[in-house]
Amino acid sequence: MASKPKTLADLNNLHDPDTVIKRKIAAQFAAMLKLGAEEWDYAMDFSKKSGVGIATLAKFEPLYKAHVGVTKSVDSMRPKTIWFADPKVAKKFRGE
Repeated sequence: MASKPKTLADLNNLHDPDTVIKRKIAAQFAAMLKLGAEEWDYAMDFSKKSGVGIATLAKFEPLYKAHVGVTKSVDSMRPKTIWFADPKVAKKFRGE
């Protein structure tokens, strides 16, 4: 039985950190969208659900800035980074 030739794209899909992390983030957005366009997670929860470490997620945040918002501090609560399923909802949250 002949098998499909292996390609560089196949290798990247398995071992290139950028490719793997972007795929995990995209999968988490898709999972969130199934729950609704207004679905959101704190960064730590998004990190756990996506399987991307929090420090790594922070490095990739600029690529996904359309999906990200930051809460205002309230009393002693520090601002929190929020990841939104739908960038339109994130934009509305940011007041743009």
